[in-house]
Amino acid sequence: MQNRSAPRGFLRGRLAALLAAGCVSACGGGISIAFFSIGGGTDLSLHPSGLPSSLTVGEADDPQVNGTYGSGDTLLSDVVLSASGGGDPGTCIFRFSGLQQASGPRGLEGEIRYVAGSAVLGTTFIAIDGLRYQVDGGSLAVVDLAHDQVRYAGLVLPGIAPTPGHITLSGTVPMRDAARPVGC
Repeated sequence: MQNRSAPRGFLRGRLAALLAAGCVSACGGGISIAFFSIGGGTDLSLHPSGLPSSLTVGEADDPQVNGTYGSGDTLLSDVVLSASGGGDPGTCIFRFSGLQQASGPRGLEGEIRYVAGSAVLGTTFIAIDGLRYQVDGGSLAVVDLAHDQVRYAGLVLPGIAPTPGHITLSGTVPMRDAARPVGC
């Protein structure tokens, strides 16, 4: 008599994985970035903003990723202040999503952090269909608080492992102005 419990266990594991994947797909799954945790129940959920955005991606290892991504109604979170203590002014953080590639099926989303009380860019995270990129700082980006946007002018973002290579980023991302914390 042959022991069939090993194949059944294997099949059960596979079936569970397929059901989970189907559930994510059926529930509107897709790319959802969570690059960090700021704790404290901070809400960075995305909502329609009515604000346009446009970013151009270039120099990607996969040429199909290159192109213009945009939205007439960018999904934005509120800007939140993550206080770090010790006299540090803290970090202002917001997320954006809903940018679609003009010449293809890809979507782009990201997270931007900047130093509170300044126009100094902290970190930019970008995700394009599972490819993830990050850069800390960057003189080719400006946090324009007066116009409620972040502008990029050819900023290079290296890939986060296992994403190879890098991309360059140009264009603008809006930010919500209502109820921004003091300094953000």
